[in-house]
Amino acid sequence: KFLENPNVEVLSGKKPYETSGDILIINYDILSAWVETLRKLDPKFIVLDEPQYIKTNSAQRTIAAKELVKGHPITGLSGTPGDSPLEFYNIIHMIDPHIFPNDWTYKHKYCGAKHNGFGWDFDGATKVTELHQILTDTIMLRRLKKDHLKDLPDKMYSMIPIELSAKGRKQYDKTYSDFMERYRSNIKALRVKLKAEGMDPIDIRTKIKQAMGAKGMVELGALKMASAEGKLDGMIDWIRDRLCSGEKLVVFATHTNISDAVYEAFKSVAVKVDGGVIGKKRHAAVVEFQENNSCRLFVGNIKACGVAITLTAASNIAILELPDRPSYLVQAEDRCHRIGQLNALNVYYLLGRNTVDRADAIRLDKHMKVLAQILDGVKPDDVDNLIGEMFENILELEEAA
Repeated sequence: KFLENPNVEVLSGKKPYETSGDILIINYDILSAWVETLRKLDPKFIVLDEPQYIKTNSAQRTIAAKELVKGHPITGLSGTPGDSPLEFYNIIHMIDPHIFPNDWTYKHKYCGAKHNGFGWDFDGATKVTELHQILTDTIMLRRLKKDHLKDLPDKMYSMIPIELSAKGRKQYDKTYSDFMERYRSNIKALRVKLKAEGMDPIDIRTKIKQAMGAKGMVELGALKMASAEGKLDGMIDWIRDRLCSGEKLVVFATHTNISDAVYEAFKSVAVKVDGGVIGKKRHAAVVEFQENNSCRLFVGNIKACGVAITLTAASNIAILELPDRPSYLVQAEDRCHRIGQLNALNVYYLLGRNTVDRADAIRLDKHMKVLAQILDGVKPDDVDNLIGEMFENILELEEAA
């Protein structure tokens, strides 16, 4: 719009070379190798696409991005710039370092700072309404689909309880039992240790809760894997039934063994994209699904397929495994819910019955509501068009079964 016939150049490789483009595009993965070369070009403007990928301070891509933007006007483009206030800090500071000059102050004020006895934990969220107002008044320009794409069909959510196979239930119950045994043993040992140190009983309880909460999140991964493997047969049966309708279906998984198994079950009518499918092969898989009527199932890794993919040929999505981060859910849904979608989008969450999936869904729901408050100024009870609407009745559905 502002340049007449601009020369756009996509940079590649980790060995810099002479460029001639008016607009240069580079992947974060190779930015550290190019940063000095790019700084010498003295760019007039820098756009950071999906800046949530430069949230980790110690990562080379983050270090390189911070170096590149020094002294240059920049902007960030993202619908989900982070999953917590902590992850917002880098992009805020890079755009305007004067808003929150000190990350320590920012983290203590907005990131639910708690000391767990070993160090500070900043994974929470506090004063989110204030944070939203500051961002809106300074650097954040928020545009919602519902306001600007009024013809885009709605999303509709369904929770599908999936029974674990007999073998899967046995393995899941054993994994859970082993987890609880280790958990109780660790709590007992920690209580004895803290009591011997003369700590107050109330402080002991707080310390144990903080310390074991961190350990519990590590153990959660094993339980989620056991649930995914246990419900695999049930999910394949559900997918088979959905495909009988003649409509296309997109499914997202977290673990490679789950996506591989699903693809193998339907490979005659399916394509698969995971972290190992890149470049032309990735593009070819997307085109095959979009344009070939006989290709009816897209199997994707929820992280690898979160951006730069359009799957509007389908109006049905199934989340086979819940990811760790709520932003992955939003991005997965939006592969189909975008310009070009003509039908209402059906989003199905396949949760293992009587497994950790329920608690994990509730955890994600809480994070989604925090994000809605920060980004859109939405009150927790007024969250609209989020997965929380579907998760509210999980407990009732399981108890009624």
